[in-house]
Amino acid sequence: DDACGVCGGDGTVAGCTDSTACNYNADADCDDGSCAVDDACGICGGDGTVAGCTDSTACNYNADADCDDGSCAVDDACGVCGGDGTVAGCTDSTACNYDSLADCDDGSCVLPDGCTDSTACNYDSTATCDDGSCLLPDGCTDSTACNYDSAATCDDGSCVLPDGCTDSTACNYDSAATCDDGSCLFPGDECDDGDPNTLGDVYLEDCSCSGAVGIEDEVKTTITIYPNPATTSFTIAADGRLLNSPYRIFDTQGRLVLEGMIRTENTLVHTEALSSGNYMLTITSSDQVVTQTIVVQK
Repeated sequence: DDACGVCGGDGTVAGCTDSTACNYNADADCDDGSCAVDDACGICGGDGTVAGCTDSTACNYNADADCDDGSCAVDDACGVCGGDGTVAGCTDSTACNYDSLADCDDGSCVLPDGCTDSTACNYDSTATCDDGSCLLPDGCTDSTACNYDSAATCDDGSCVLPDGCTDSTACNYDSAATCDDGSCLFPGDECDDGDPNTLGDVYLEDCSCSGAVGIEDEVKTTITIYPNPATTSFTIAADGRLLNSPYRIFDTQGRLVLEGMIRTENTLVHTEALSSGNYMLTITSSDQVVTQTIVVQK
């Protein structure tokens, strides 16, 4: 027999002479029937039909595999099968819990989702990572307050609201008030003396409220002002019931600007010192208060 067991053959080197076989032997000059092919796992002449990881402890174990293909792997620090991460953490630099040492992301990133400052006007109790949107108290946002700040976006509780008359010259001045509410009343302003029988009730110079008793029709004929409007002077024409009564002239702010006495039935009042505008004339006698509007035009 020759090298391949052929009786009378001339083969000297036995082996696989099929060049497509995985164990082809180029030196063989006779085929010994050993030619083989790779199985599913790449083993020459093997019998594996399903390649995969056959290590049951591996993260990629394949129970169906009947031959091991060398692919078995373990989870890295972040739980990635076959990954190369060694330090787990958040790798997103915009997150509140960013970890610069982490080389694999473990899905723990907490991203900005609202304002977390409980003192802010837009505080979000459900937010877990501040997004920089917080509006902090920066002034009074109530437009009715005396210290209203139009530039403020978040009220800081400092608003000073109208709470009375702050003009010390007013009849209803309130020393405890800190923000004027426009209620100030001055001599010459209308009032109610509580007497239903009086007419033309006004505040007098001493801030008492007084009106004329049942003389509505008489008042219209008791006093005449001419000329009205006046330029440099006007005359008060009054009947005898107002003789020796004081007269007072108030501006629209309730300030006393002129005063005198009714000495005759025609009293001349000079207005050179008065500016153009409306004024209130009051004449107070023992039983009545007469009021009339005077207009000065320069």
